[in-house]
Amino acid sequence: MKILITINDVRKYRQLGKQVNQDNFDGIAREIQENELTELLGESLSYDLFNYLDNDWIVETGTFTRNSDYQFTATALDLSSWAGYAIRVNSDTFVIVKTAVFGGTDTIVTVEGYVLPETLTTIEYKTENNYIKLLNGANYTVNSSTIKYNGLRPYISWKFLAIYTTEGSVKQSDVGNISIMPENARRPSGNDLNSAKSIRLQNSLREYNRIVNYLNENSDIFPLWKQKGGENITNLEMIII
Repeated sequence: MKILITINDVRKYRQLGKQVNQDNFDGIAREIQENELTELLGESLSYDLFNYLDNDWIVETGTFTRNSDYQFTATALDLSSWAGYAIRVNSDTFVIVKTAVFGGTDTIVTVEGYVLPETLTTIEYKTENNYIKLLNGANYTVNSSTIKYNGLRPYISWKFLAIYTTEGSVKQSDVGNISIMPENARRPSGNDLNSAKSIRLQNSLREYNRIVNYLNENSDIFPLWKQKGGENITNLEMIII
């Protein structure tokens, strides 16, 4: 299963140490995606999302130079037909083409949804972009009002932070689980941990509702989505032990 968030995605919401273990990070993210995210989207839609992200991309051969976070140049290529296309960059970054302007020799491609990698090694494309909008976020209209949908990453990030609040200091070793304490530091109290976890779970619930609302309003383009009722307002503080 492709991991949909990075450490930097989580750092947009809370501080994480500079030496976060990548294996531990990926393991927690995978746990959330296989369980909470799959339960939210439903088995069929979740499978189709990851199948879309992994397969059937068309490789574009050429030289690509990054100009900025959201723009690159395709040298000696006319990609002016790419407006609205989905792009996979370096096999793990997914964006949508906002504009593609051919200047007679090269094409300046502006994208939206996510920051481009520092180096562009491979560019692949699809004409269908609905799942990229589901992943990255999009604006949509409800009763003539524009709504901003944040995508899947904020939900996964807040779930990650809720787990990491209590498990982040627990390390596995040959002698069992250990907890490393730096000098001049004290462990937060149980109340402190519960309060922090409660806030993170509440924020994950807000993102849960945003995902549900987006899919409900756009069920015509996500036929595998099983519509859910009104907003989930469960008091998540009650499940914290």
